[in-house]
Amino acid sequence: MTTDAAHPDVRLGALLRELRESAHVSLEDLAEITRIQKKYLVALEEDTHKDLPDPTYVRHFLRAIAGALNVSPETLFVHYQPPDDTAPSRMEPPAPQSALAFIVPSRILSRAAIAGFVIVVLAILFWQVRALFTPPVLIVTAPADAALLREPVTTVMGTVRGKGAEVRINNELVYPDEHGDFRINIDLQQGANLIKIAAKKPRSAERVLWRQVVVETATPALSGAEGPATSTPSVRP
Repeated sequence: MTTDAAHPDVRLGALLRELRESAHVSLEDLAEITRIQKKYLVALEEDTHKDLPDPTYVRHFLRAIAGALNVSPETLFVHYQPPDDTAPSRMEPPAPQSALAFIVPSRILSRAAIAGFVIVVLAILFWQVRALFTPPVLIVTAPADAALLREPVTTVMGTVRGKGAEVRINNELVYPDEHGDFRINIDLQQGANLIKIAAKKPRSAERVLWRQVVVETATPALSGAEGPATSTPSVRP
């Protein structure tokens, strides 16, 4: 090596080139070893600081180059003059990044995670409370509304959906099976009959469906003198 590396007047670019050539390392090889783009290595060796990034990055470049060429980083720092400086000065290696830079993002992430957890919990509670106070689903499959019947009896059947839901037909409690299905026979009167089917959960409002059916029993034929027909409603034992 012909350049006096310890002399402060030696330009950084010339020193870098001589160190690299003495180590028989090409620019391409140095770029691959240090992971520094070749254009930055060329700018360093040609002392074209306008093509280089912020001085902080340049110092990292010099540290990586020193390691690749097996020289002390101080050997290069002493010759590096940032563009804004008016005179060369000995440069210290960059100080390690403050732990606060990592603490602040981690605190933000922690708070974001806590906020997300709280939102999920509140959403679950909202749906659970909503489910408690929402009336159950009630489906009546029989009888059909406005049905015309010939017998004073009908079967009321359907399905209820809702945890703990109970069903009442004309205020009489009916017990659904494990699938929520219910079925019961009720007596009717001659003429129009209104059937109330209601379902509710322990803390919910009541859901009510109505069915109106009409009973028209056959009128028996009379023998002898003509006169108005009468019928006596049958009573189920």
